[in-house]
Amino acid sequence: MRGLPWLMGGLVVAVGLLLVVQSLLQRPGSAVIGSPTGPAPADGAVVQGHVYTGITDEPESLNPFTVGGGTARRYVLGFTHDVLIDTDPATGELRGAVAETWQEEPDGGAFTVRLRPGIHFADGSELTADDVLFTWEAAHAASSLLGSMGDGMNLVRTVQLLDGTPARLRIELQRPHFAGVRAVGESWIVVQKQFFMTRLRELAAAAGLDEAPQPGSAEFPRLLASIKDSGPGSGPYMIGQDEQGRSTWRQGQDLRLVRNPLCWRRSAASGSWNFEGIRLLFQGDPSVAYTELTKKNLDWYGAAGIDRILEREPKLRADYRKVVYDYPNLGIYMVQWNHRNQALADVRVRQALAMLFDRQAITDKLLEGNARPAVAYGKLGQPGYPRDLQPPKFDPVAARRLLREAGYDHEAGTPLKLRLFTGAGNEVFRRILDLASDAAAHAGVELEVRTAEWGGLADLTKTSDAWDGVLLYFGFRSYVDPYDMFHSAGGSNVMGFRDDEVDRLLEQARTERDGAQRAALFEQAHRRIDELQPVAFLAHVLVAVLFNAHIENAEPGPLGLWPERFWVPLQYQRH
Repeated sequence: MRGLPWLMGGLVVAVGLLLVVQSLLQRPGSAVIGSPTGPAPADGAVVQGHVYTGITDEPESLNPFTVGGGTARRYVLGFTHDVLIDTDPATGELRGAVAETWQEEPDGGAFTVRLRPGIHFADGSELTADDVLFTWEAAHAASSLLGSMGDGMNLVRTVQLLDGTPARLRIELQRPHFAGVRAVGESWIVVQKQFFMTRLRELAAAAGLDEAPQPGSAEFPRLLASIKDSGPGSGPYMIGQDEQGRSTWRQGQDLRLVRNPLCWRRSAASGSWNFEGIRLLFQGDPSVAYTELTKKNLDWYGAAGIDRILEREPKLRADYRKVVYDYPNLGIYMVQWNHRNQALADVRVRQALAMLFDRQAITDKLLEGNARPAVAYGKLGQPGYPRDLQPPKFDPVAARRLLREAGYDHEAGTPLKLRLFTGAGNEVFRRILDLASDAAAHAGVELEVRTAEWGGLADLTKTSDAWDGVLLYFGFRSYVDPYDMFHSAGGSNVMGFRDDEVDRLLEQARTERDGAQRAALFEQAHRRIDELQPVAFLAHVLVAVLFNAHIENAEPGPLGLWPERFWVPLQYQRH
């Protein structure tokens, strides 16, 4: 289940449990929301300033090679580091980043990129092909460690530096992939080689080694994994430093990002990345955020009960608006079943279990309407998602009949006994399982619910059969490919699920270049998966937030609410 920490960490941010944005660095005479003092922007110019700050979960590490959490990947590295190729937040199309241009080969098995000249890291050093190559070499050597970077880097077979200026790289994939350029380009976080080699030398010396290990050596992955920092990046922001050059990340309190004056993006796209800085607050008390909201000190408030908040605090309506949106990585709640369990190998049992989840109650009540019932592993409404499929009907009585057909009858003394695991400390998971437990009791299923920390849960499902089901949230990649989850050789298929037809369809879809034909293959695979019910799909999540109505150009786009083009008129700025 590689990448699980990123998926679960992304949930905390993705479903809006608590992401709040406020302004910092107070200046004398600065205005607050609702205080329209000061001149309007002249001639429509974009006013620079405003510090964009969020309350979220604290990342354990910022090492791009190992980090999996959504906070680190989206809200820190997404602002401090460039990838090879990224996505335009206005159009959803791929665009050049460190790679200025790219050319895909006809069969989709390789592509060539031309690196953008003149990029500098935040410390002033030039970003070169050597840094790009080192990123690949290190990722390849430490493939077992990779967090979210592994989504694309594990698709790469070889990287070759070609002759010429500007530098060009030919990237060959393990096999043709319909989304190869996107998968690799968006995952390839370009790091500074000098920073990582310096850290590796320090760690090697502390361990009594004569020299820093090189990619490919036995010690390299172990020492690389012990690095917690990201090093300088080339993105629009950088981690703040004090006068002694030490990071201003205050463990348990906050992480401040400041403007990177050397970033190429602002000169390449006028009017972009206008905020003065970004600050992530690590505040576990929701009442603190709520108090700040009522004082109108916040730009963005994401938590349960937004409609009730507006009813209770009508004065907020003048300065805040409710925004509900989706973005590519927002995923799905689902239960994976362990098919190595004899009972769960019976499709009738899995079909019966699918009827024990009240999806409408989950979406409408538990998730307050900010979700949609799910029937497939993909983005609702996108090509390949079967539009006419209906979720299994919530019907514990019918489930009981089907279980009796399969030989499980509580009254006859042969009940179905299941151990269902989920992550500890998540209120939504707990409430979903409360509903399922009641339905299971009516169906004659003896359901034992257990919780575990996320790391332990990942180990359990990968190395043990001491589980029957696991309720999880899975975030999606920026492209739809159910291969990893449902192909018998897929890296996320910890269930032991295997079906020859599903394997065939997913293999064909992965290499199909025609979009319409690929969508048809995916739809066939989804329908077959619906018949077999190897997992219980529950809900697609959305984000719901209260957002400062005075932030301009802040409509949801293909990446959700992404601040690349946001700006705040001077009369509403708080610094």
